[in-house]
Parts: sequence; C-alpha cells; structure tokens
Amino acid sequence: MHSKGINLVEGKYPFADLVNTDHMQVMFRRFSAVTGFSIGLVSLPDFDLLISTGMQDICVNFHRACPASAKLCRLSSEKMLSDLQEQTVLEACHCENGLVFGASPIIIKGVHVANLVAGQILLVEPDPQRFKRQSEKYGYDTEAYLTALDKVPIKTEAEFREMMGFLDEWAAMFTEQAQAELEKRVALQTAMESEENLRTILNSIGDAVICTDTRGHVTSVNPMAEKLTGWSAADAQGEPLTDVFHIINDRTREIVVNPVANVLATGEIFGLANHTILIARDGRELQIADSAAPIKHPDGTISGVVLVFRDVTEEYRVKEELEQLGAMVEQTVEGVAIANTEGVLKYVNRAWIGMHGYDSADELVGRHLNIFHTPAEMERVVLPFINDVLRNEHRSGEVEHRRKDGSTFPGQMTVSMLKDDQSVPNVFIGFCRDITDRKRAELALLESKQHLNQAQAMAKVGHWALDVAADTISGSDELHRIFGVRPNESARAMFDRVFHPDDRDRYLGNVKRGVALGEGWNVVDRLIMEDCSTVYVHSIGEAIKDDDGNVVRLIVTVQDISERVSAEEDLEKLQKQFVQAQKMESVGRLAGGVAHDFNNMLMVILGHTELLQGKVGVENPFHLQLDEIRKAAERSADLTRQLLAFARKQTVAPQVLNLNDIVGGMLKMLRRLLGEDIDLAWLPSDSLWSIRVDPGQVDQILANLCVNARDAIHDVGKIIIETRNVILDEAYCADHIGFMPGEFVELAVTDDGIGMPREILQNIWEPFFTTKGVGEGTGLGLATIYGIVKQNEGFVNAYSELGEGTTFRIFLPRYIATFKQERLDDSNNQVHRGHETVLLVEDEDIILNLGKGMLEELGYRVLAANSPQTALEIAGEYDGEIHLLLTDVVMPEMNGRELASRMMRHYPKLKLLFMSGYPSNVIAHRGVLDEGVLFMQKPFSLQALSTNVRDALASTERGSVNE
Repeated sequence: MHSKGINLVEGKYPFADLVNTDHMQVMFRRFSAVTGFSIGLVSLPDFDLLISTGMQDICVNFHRACPASAKLCRLSSEKMLSDLQEQTVLEACHCENGLVFGASPIIIKGVHVANLVAGQILLVEPDPQRFKRQSEKYGYDTEAYLTALDKVPIKTEAEFREMMGFLDEWAAMFTEQAQAELEKRVALQTAMESEENLRTILNSIGDAVICTDTRGHVTSVNPMAEKLTGWSAADAQGEPLTDVFHIINDRTREIVVNPVANVLATGEIFGLANHTILIARDGRELQIADSAAPIKHPDGTISGVVLVFRDVTEEYRVKEELEQLGAMVEQTVEGVAIANTEGVLKYVNRAWIGMHGYDSADELVGRHLNIFHTPAEMERVVLPFINDVLRNEHRSGEVEHRRKDGSTFPGQMTVSMLKDDQSVPNVFIGFCRDITDRKRAELALLESKQHLNQAQAMAKVGHWALDVAADTISGSDELHRIFGVRPNESARAMFDRVFHPDDRDRYLGNVKRGVALGEGWNVVDRLIMEDCSTVYVHSIGEAIKDDDGNVVRLIVTVQDISERVSAEEDLEKLQKQFVQAQKMESVGRLAGGVAHDFNNMLMVILGHTELLQGKVGVENPFHLQLDEIRKAAERSADLTRQLLAFARKQTVAPQVLNLNDIVGGMLKMLRRLLGEDIDLAWLPSDSLWSIRVDPGQVDQILANLCVNARDAIHDVGKIIIETRNVILDEAYCADHIGFMPGEFVELAVTDDGIGMPREILQNIWEPFFTTKGVGEGTGLGLATIYGIVKQNEGFVNAYSELGEGTTFRIFLPRYIATFKQERLDDSNNQVHRGHETVLLVEDEDIILNLGKGMLEELGYRVLAANSPQTALEIAGEYDGEIHLLLTDVVMPEMNGRELASRMMRHYPKLKLLFMSGYPSNVIAHRGVLDEGVLFMQKPFSLQALSTNVRDALASTERGSVNE
C-alpha cells in the first residue's frame, strides 16, 4: 500500500519499489560512518523519509521533536524542493534551524520522485548564543541541546563540495537502477496481465471456495480450498460436499449440518455458527468461518451453491490468548494503559487506576492522558517522548506522573506503538511502575557514592573493576582523574596510553595472571601524562572468585603516591647533599691542615732562597737556579692559597665596593686572557647595590670562570658577564637547597660552549675534579669559587645543557654599611729597610730562624721567641723599646691574638703584625679580618716582609686586637 501523496512513475510505481532499499541502507550506513555526514532518501511530495543514517541528535531529539521547530524543517525541505526545480544539485542549503545540508534530485521518466539528502553539518564554528536563544525559544533543555550541538561535525567547504559531487553521482546511479527496474517491471506486468486474463476469479481470491451443483456435489475447488480440505480439485470433482467438506462442532464434536443443504432449501445466504471445525482429508482440524450463497441464473433459478470459508484457527488462538492476557494484565502490579493516537485513553488496568489515585476505569477511559501530567511536563517531556515512540515504535524512560489529588510520583514508563494491517499507527500501549522507593534508594546510593568519591579524592585513591564474564571495565571518578581519562576513552585504551612503556607489560601481565590464576598484586607503577609529567601510582589487585573457585571479578585500588615519592626523592637528595657537604667540609679541613704545614715548608724554601740570592749576586751561575727554586715555591704557594680558598680558611681583607667597578677594571685583562676568537660582552646593571668582599677574591672568581668558559668554546664563541640586583624569596629558596632568602647582587657568566651533561654538573664543585687532560688543570678552579662564595655568605648555581652552553650565577649578599677599608697593596717591588726592634714569635724553630735572618737582613734588631711564654719573658727582661710584635697565629700555650692582647697592656704603643699559613678564627672572624688588623700570609717573600713590616710600623693607629 502506498500513500496517495507519493509521486508514482507510470502512474503506479513508487520509487521505493524500483530500488533495493536494503542495499541502499547498508551503503548509507557506511557512507555516514566514513564521512560523518548524515544521509537520507526522501520521497515526494510529502517528504517521507524512506531511509536515513547518521542522523544528528540535535535534529532527531530537538528540531524534529518539537512541532514548532519541525515546521522550520519542513519549510527548509519545501524550499529545497523549489530550488531543485531550477538546478540539478543543491549545495549548502541552510536549514532555518541552523544546520547545513545538500540534495540531489532523483527524476525518473520526467517524474521528480525523491531527493537524496546529506548533511546535518556546520561549515563554520557555531555561535553558541544563537543556538542558546533558539533553545529558549522552543523550550529545549539548553544544556542537552548545546551538548547535541557539540556533536555536529564541522566540515570545510571543500569537503562539503566533494560530498555533494559524490551525492550527485550516487543519485544518478540510483536513477539508472530505478529506470532499469521500471522497464523490467513494465515488461513483466504486461505478461502477467495477459496470463491473469486466463485465470478464474476463484483462483484469484485468498479464501477457500467450493462450488456445488443443485445436488450438493462438488463442481470446482480453488487452490486455497485444496489446501484446507486436503482434497485436490481432481479428486473432489463430483464428490458429495459432505465428504469433501467434513465439519463438526469443536465443543460437542457432533457433525454440523452442511450449509449447502440450507441454501438449496431456502435460496438464502447461510453462515456457519462459531466453533466450527473442518476435518481435513489428512485428519487435520481447522477452526473455520464460512458462508454459503446460491448461484442463480438470470431467470432467478438456482444452479448451484458457492461455499466460501477461511481458516480462523490463529484468530481464535489469538482471541483466547488476548482474553487470558487481559486477565493477567488486570492482575499485574504494573500499570497498563492503552490510548489512541490522539492520546485518548481506551483502557486502564487496576494497577494504573490505583497508582494514580482513582477509583474505577470509568473515571479515566475516554479522557486525555494529559490528566496525568502538568502542562509543563507535557511540553518538556511527554510530547518529545511520544514523538520518539512514533519514530522508533518503542521508548523507555522516567516520566513524572500526577495523581488525582495533585501529588506527583516518578514513573518508569515503557511505551510501544501498535500498527494496523496497513502499517498505520493505531494505538499506544504504556506500562508504568511507581519508582518512588527506587529513586530514594538511588539518591541514598548517590550520596554514598559522593561521600566515597570525596574520600577517594582526599586520599587520591581510585579503583577499577573487571567483570570477567562480560569483559567490561569500570572505574571510579578519582581513577579517571589520576589516569587523565579522555572523553569516551575505553579503559583498555587508557591503560595502553598512560602506563610507562617499561611498566605496561608488567601491569597487564598482573591483570592476566589475576584472571587466569586468581593471583593478586601489590606494585608501584609510573604513568606518563599528556604534559609528559610522571605520576607514581600504588596498585593493589585482588581476584574475586565464585563458589567453584573461578575468577569472576578483579578489584584494583590505585593510589596516587607522587607526592610521597617526590618527598622521598627530596629526602634522598638532601641526604646526598648532606653527605656531599660533610665530604666537602672534611676535604676542606684536610686541605687547610695540609696547606698550613706546607706553607711552613714553603716559607723555609722561599726565605732561604731569597737570602742566598742576595749573597751570591746576579752574575753568579747559581743565582739563576735559585731563581727557579723561588718561582717554584711561589707557584706552590699559589696552590696552597687555592686550597685555603676552597676550605674557606683563606684570610681576606674585604672592602665595601660596587661589583661593576671591580668587573669593569678587569675587562682589559680578561680580553687579553681570552684571546681574539672570544667575544666578551659586559652587561652591567644600573644602581647596583654595594657588597663587602675582598676585590682579589672577585678577581679569582672572574678569572677562573672566564678561563673555564674559554676552554669550553672549541672555536669562536661568546662570553657574557652580567650583574643585577635580585631578591630571593621563600619560594625560590625552597627549590634551591642551601639558599636563604634576602637581597643579593648577582654576578652571572654565560658561555655558548659545549655545555656539560648532568653527571658532570653534579661533581664540578669537588676539589681536584676536572674534565681536562692530564697536566691541563688542577681541578681546584671551581672548588676555589665555591669556597670564596661560601666564605662571603653567598650562593652559587650552575646551569648547563650538553651542546647549549653554561651559565654560572653567583649571589653575594647586599651590604648596607657605608664605610670603606683600604686594601694592603704589595704591588711595589721595592724592598724596605728599617732599624726598629721587632719581637718575632714563631713556634717552628726553622721558621723562627729564617724570619730572624730575613729581618736582620733588612736592618732590624730582632728579639726571637719560639713560644708566647718565652716572648713575654723576653719582653719583660728587655730594657729598650719594642716597636713591633710580629707573631704567628696558631701556637701552643696561647695563640697570637691572646699574646698580642697581653703585650698591649704593657706596651700600649706597640704595633702588631700577624702571620700564618693557616689562620683560624682567633684572628679572622669567619676568615674575614677585623678592621685595623694587619695580616701577612705565609709563605711570604723578603720584599713582602719588608713592605708589611714598614706598613705596620708606619700605621697611625696603635695596634689593637678586639677581645
């Protein structure tokens, strides 16, 4: 059957009958799956959708589900039809509801029978506000509507044009197929019509027909009668009807009077009573309904009887089942209602009546179903629900119901649509269950789940479960957060994507063994997140078995322990730093002790060498050899000073200065040191804060860093020296172990050399560690810098990547005081002489004798003492004036500082000069000399001794030692 609105080819063939719609459906599905375009076949002129696939939710559940917006869909279709009258392909047709589609016409024999439509896409990013206004206009659920909008694919115009080209070719192909099928059918129909002219009317009807003569003997039997009676037409010919048509009452089993006899006797049409059974020739019993009518000549005389009957066995069975079903429906606890397509109630069972608060069916039958819903609920939920049933013939969901007294309850509805023989919707049958208790339980379960999720989120613990039989995996919200689950991502894809490649096989192996053997596991794994960060998780898996010992479920808890692992790593790092600090401190003490003793020996070598040189003269051949000995001793002294700097035992004379002045003064020397292939850039910062440091130590730092930078540049390159003021806060210091907050002046030296890998960078501050070849470096350069910076209460950091160069950043504390201290200058090579009396105190006899000889060589009167106590005794017995006390710092009995203090009590004008190869804190506070204190570092030359003695004697301030 075809609706009269369909365009028919040749006046009788609808397009759907001329093509293989099943095959088209498969092709359409594949097309939608591959391209993302929805596609449909629409018959004309009523726009009936014959086939559709890939339909977007926004059209199905909103635009076409709402009567108001559905009108716009129809208007767009009508406009499309109008436009297709003028062109063969309609591209980029914009639906009034906001989507884009295209169409190609299918025209057969000049009849426009259908359109091939594809689209339900967007060509540009949608305007959310426009669709939000549209949602409010038609009363959609805005959130659900915008979610459906997000699912609409966005295609380029090129993709759309390519799709339309394919659509046009497809329409042409369907047209060719339909035309070929049409020609085939026309030819077949012509042949069939010729053949049917030869058939009798009896053979063309679906009921069984037996004709008899006036005696009641069979004259003809049509095929259906042959089938039901079991008699062939040839066998039945001439037989009494009672033999061929044997009927009984199905209740009494008695023979029923043959209707033919009644017709022949009365000349009237006669019908059989209900409950008549036909016993076929093969013994089959069939429930039948029949009627008999006379066959009359034109003159009204009866020439025979025609008996028409049909098998109603199935109808009776259905009727009986319906009666039984009706009884069951009345007894069921689930509410049942039947309504016509207009929504008028035709039937309600007792459960439906009771749950809605009514007393009888009479109160409901004949009324519209809107009595069970508020107008808002009808518009928002019920009408879209019914429209969905009309489209899909079945729908289940939750709908709020209203009772007779106005109260409401949640109902679980299942509605099906029943059709008549012509497939036209006939009635709706609905089943309703009051789910108030279930909703309360679900709410309680939801609250419990929320509490669980909150607890899991606080503890960073998630879980997942594997149902072995169903092979499905479910996970908690916290698990999704930990694993960074993507929308619509499967659990297995998540595991494959997130687990560290080195841990994935082990983890999946644990799962397989859990399923196969019931083994649990307790492991820590690594996850690699999308931002490349690493997350550590502690997983505990447990297998759940049934009564037969078969594994039915795996339960796995997963805890994010990244913070704990990070804390453990930080603790391990701190422990390593602590050990390293202890090691550096131990090496420092060792270096300081060695330097002290070594300095004494160098003092002897250097002093005697200079004394001998003064005696032999320049022309003596031994003078040159003695000069080489002196140079070697001086280089050795430089090495001990480096050791003392690393050990933070080097005594310095700090000054309050501007770092820019010191660096600027060294640039000329540094450029000569670096050579022409190295570009040295100086980037000083304005308004630099003052610092208090020995300028010589700054020279040491810059020289060491620039030499190392030069060695790291294999060809031409660049070195940048920068200064700036910085404030280190708590957050910065938390990330840099050993740093303290405060105001600092930063000195940065950057090169574009080969850089250093991490394993080398970790060891650069250790003394004697070097990457240079044998004989090319002592390994004390950076260790010296480290010691100098620490001695001045600063910090140092090195940043380097292999192939990316290196930056050293040194932070020296800002100095607030304003006074300046002059530095002793021993750059003058002149040897100064004198005649004053010097009390020399040294506990090493070899050094004492050497010092005495050197002072006497310079013209001084020397009182020599090998201990502080001896010095006090000599001073007490000496009648003359003692002008200068030259004393070692570290000695038995008492140190040089205490000796000087006691001497000053008796000789208030006494000038002081301290010396040591390893001065401790008795003279220098943390290695830094107090103002007014003069110090001479061992080993020293004759010239240095002469200069320092004269400076001490010439000092306008009297000697002082702070207690």
